[in-house]
Amino acid sequence: MVMQVCPECSAQNPPDVKYCESCGTWLGTDPSPLETLIRPSAVEEVQGIGERGTDIFPEDGRLRLEIDGESLILPIAQKYSLGRTDMPYNKVETAVDLTSFDGYAKGVSRHHAQIHIKNHQLDLVDLGSANGTFLLGQPLTPLQHYRLHDGDEIRLAEVVIYVHFVAPSDEENR
Repeated sequence: MVMQVCPECSAQNPPDVKYCESCGTWLGTDPSPLETLIRPSAVEEVQGIGERGTDIFPEDGRLRLEIDGESLILPIAQKYSLGRTDMPYNKVETAVDLTSFDGYAKGVSRHHAQIHIKNHQLDLVDLGSANGTFLLGQPLTPLQHYRLHDGDEIRLAEVVIYVHFVAPSDEENR
């Protein structure tokens, strides 16, 4: 039996599995089914909302998330996954692990949502979570991109997160 080698973590996997049993990476040669469903060209705007902050993410900026009074400054990346880690059963880690914010009890899925950065703009995508993702109180359609603005409130199930764009000059002044 020829084992599959995961391109992310180099773990050996049986030939019939589609996702790495160690890290959850898609092992197929084509894009994962989830990635083919997410259509980045179709960006939605939440309707009926008053004035919002800018939707232009600063060059070399950082993303700051406020959760339960705690600030998380995320490293620069093109995509952030939001959810919860379920170690040792599920070894897939997320960029923003909401486990310590009572994510399990508050209904956060392991792979709940993603934030994509492209062309100095951020999009929020619900990954088909069990309990939903909300932007400014409005439920999001799974697998659709929604534009984020500085200061927006997002909610993953019952976990409330405030999104802030931090310019490099703002970081130097801290």
